[in-house]
Amino acid sequence: MKIILSILFTCCFIFAGFLMVESSDKNVLKDPAMLKRLNEMDKMDNEDKTHIVKVIDAFIKSIKLKDIAAF
Repeated sequence: MKIILSILFTCCFIFAGFLMVESSDKNVLKDPAMLKRLNEMDKMDNEDKTHIVKVIDAFIKSIKLKDIAAF
């Protein structure tokens, strides 16, 4: 479970970078709404968390591909 949470947090940190101002601080998540979402995800079973991670990964991949295509 800790591994899944670690992956989820990593993905959410990347996702959060798109939603808020990037910060060089270690405490990147300053948006209370994002923290609330992460707390809600923490209560979910592993299968649901896995689905969320896949959706976030797909979203990130889509954004990166869109950025590459823009060049």
